[in-house]
Amino acid sequence: MKIFSCAVADHSDLADVHRSSRLGEQFSEFRDADASGATLLIDGATEGWSFSEKIAEGLHRILEELSIAPARVLVVTTNHLFTEDYRAWCNSRNVAPVNLFIYDYWAYKIAAELVDQAGSLEQALMQPIPEPKVSSKLLTYNRVFKAHRAAVVLQLQRNGELASSHASFMPDARPLPSDEQERMGSYLASLGWPSLTDLMPEWPELARKVPLTADRTAEDEYLSYVFGTILADIYAHVGFAVITESDFGVGRVDRVTEKPFKAIANRCPFVLVGQAGQLARLSSLGLIMGEMADPSYDTIACADKRLATCLRLIDELSRKSLVQLEEDRRRQADTLDANFRTLVELASQVSMGRLADKLAEALP
Repeated sequence: MKIFSCAVADHSDLADVHRSSRLGEQFSEFRDADASGATLLIDGATEGWSFSEKIAEGLHRILEELSIAPARVLVVTTNHLFTEDYRAWCNSRNVAPVNLFIYDYWAYKIAAELVDQAGSLEQALMQPIPEPKVSSKLLTYNRVFKAHRAAVVLQLQRNGELASSHASFMPDARPLPSDEQERMGSYLASLGWPSLTDLMPEWPELARKVPLTADRTAEDEYLSYVFGTILADIYAHVGFAVITESDFGVGRVDRVTEKPFKAIANRCPFVLVGQAGQLARLSSLGLIMGEMADPSYDTIACADKRLATCLRLIDELSRKSLVQLEEDRRRQADTLDANFRTLVELASQVSMGRLADKLAEALP
């Protein structure tokens, strides 16, 4: 199987390949290489774009201009809903579709990382369950301001739990856009909380008010958290993690990022504040959702109602003493270890040969 690969981190690049000189050059190189039987692999595996007509129109336009048959193209994404929407668009336009490969990239990425750190799959599976020594209530760690993330931090601040928790936004985090500020204000009003302005006069202030205890220094790179398990020492000493996913209330996106897998890799219980169905997606990988990842909120379609349910659960847990949270972790040790082992074993499915076989299966 011959693959000519190019990576796409921003879906807007596909909407207008001509604006991206790098992508345009790669598409042209593939056309000019005249590699008979080769496949142009457009790798967006770290992203979970929702389908848009601009993406589809831009991609098919450049393929037509360069005389690249859609059958020779394979697009990789983490969004499990992309296929359905894209196929519907192709049918409505009567155009031949490119091939799609839906890949839960972050599960396999972190699984492979654990094996690499241990030296082998067998050694990774033999790692003992660490004894929990809880010294902080919870860990929540994000780079970019979003309404659901701010709601979690504001609740902790309101209840006086922030000082006993690890909560952080990176110093370069952008303020909430105006439309999300309006949504957040409406949500807080529905809870009977003070107005957004009263709670947080200026959103940039949040980065300074929330302690950066999860950072080594203010200059640490965000990617060191995404791609490394450098926070293992912190995970070992928190009662639970609050996973505020990248997507919340976003239409037609079904994917899981690295965030819950970080907690699973560190055998830490967590509450997931994300899209409806994300716990089911984790379950589809063989993972067991424990008592803190209460599956009841996973089926709530309304984002505001789901957030309110998550906040109640976080509130109940954060009000527990450190001793109680430590006991909770001990009680769940078998489930946490089973999930750790399931995650590690995923690494066996992504050797270069196995992955090539999976990609080949996605081609006609």
